[in-house]
Amino acid sequence: MATDHEISHGRDITWTLRAKAAPEHIREAWSGTSWIVEMAAVGTRDGKTFRSGVPASGVTQEDQPRRSRG
Repeated sequence: MATDHEISHGRDITWTLRAKAAPEHIREAWSGTSWIVEMAAVGTRDGKTFRSGVPASGVTQEDQPRRSRG
């Protein structure tokens, strides 16, 4: 895990980067994939709460690529 703290231009944001082994359904859908990465930002922007990012554990079956039927 790595973090960075940014204070500038009306922002006070902490960035977090994490990597974890890809779940089986991701490895099956994307050949050669072994890791997935989560990047999240939490803090304030212009005095308002700011939160961005989806936890790596939030990856679901819907995140798989669509396979063509051709």
